[in-house]
Amino acid sequence: MQIPYALIGKLLLFFISFIIIASLISLMLGLVLLRKGVLILPRFILFGIESLHFFLKRLVRMLGLNEKLVDEIGIEIRNRIYRADFVESDPNKRILVFPQCLRSPKCPAPLTRYGIQCQECGRCVIGMLKKKAESTGYKVYIVPGGSFVKRIVEKDHPSAALGVACGYELNYSMMEISNFCPVQGVPLLKDGCYCTKVDEELVSEMIFLSHSSSRGQPVRDTKRKKGK
Repeated sequence: MQIPYALIGKLLLFFISFIIIASLISLMLGLVLLRKGVLILPRFILFGIESLHFFLKRLVRMLGLNEKLVDEIGIEIRNRIYRADFVESDPNKRILVFPQCLRSPKCPAPLTRYGIQCQECGRCVIGMLKKKAESTGYKVYIVPGGSFVKRIVEKDHPSAALGVACGYELNYSMMEISNFCPVQGVPLLKDGCYCTKVDEELVSEMIFLSHSSSRGQPVRDTKRKKGK
């Protein structure tokens, strides 16, 4: 049987063309969302971000842009898509996850199977935000890596999850956890895995998101801004 090389070549060319076109459209629509706040074809953008993630990052680098842009788009699109379900979720069954890099270098908290156990020593912002979250029913975790988050979700079966992390970790975690429950994310203002910073006011707003508090309110932009 003769192998139809011409047909295979055409199919391959079609497949490559589809990837390039889908990536460009996803990137352009994502930029419109970040720059203008206009959401167009959200599920298509999400498909592009999830399925063509590494190709998109290479494309962004080729265009002379920062590859973090892809993660920013992924975070913002998921915040928009899942916000309504997050708002309707039971606050008493939500979880809030912080990265360990947000804590003080002198943090006395011990590491356990489900993350770092905050002692509320006052050396960093986590203790204050933890108190706010727990007052509304959240379970709060501080984790050294993304693998802990999936373990926590499988243990707690939360109604929704709010995460704080650097762009790459947050985008990846939101992609995984959205298969289990609605997600919202706040990217760090300053990353680098040491002495990082977050918009405390924005995290507080997200903690208290509920049907009554958000009714009629616009979605606040959560994309990453430069640290001071």
